[in-house]
Amino acid sequence: MFKKIYKAIKKFDTIVIARHVGVDPDAMASQIGLRDSILLTFPNKKVLAVGNGSNKFSYLGKLDKLDDIDYANSLLIVLDTPDKRRVDCPDVDSFGYKIKIDHHLFVEEFCDIELINEKTSSACQLIMELLYKTKL
Repeated sequence: MFKKIYKAIKKFDTIVIARHVGVDPDAMASQIGLRDSILLTFPNKKVLAVGNGSNKFSYLGKLDKLDDIDYANSLLIVLDTPDKRRVDCPDVDSFGYKIKIDHHLFVEEFCDIELINEKTSSACQLIMELLYKTKL
């Protein structure tokens, strides 16, 4: 599964990383960590970590503004969110390809690739596994 996710990341020039509404440290840290890792590996890609932030968690890093992108030719990666209605990103269905990486119990399928492991402690743990098992 990790290699499929890596191949999708490699394929798209624009990647948006979202997570659930009501941000918490796991959601925001996994989001920023994945964004920064992708940019270190692929510096020419446009990678945005989006959503409403929180001053309380600003020490984790800065989020990006979702600017004018071509949704149909962009990859959306949703972290730490089991259902579509809780994704802190507009137009989820407009993205050309979608990946979900989550540690919560399954609620609904809404992405092309869904990596769900409720036995892991956090979304951050799943992102670390992705980094260790691929070339990110």
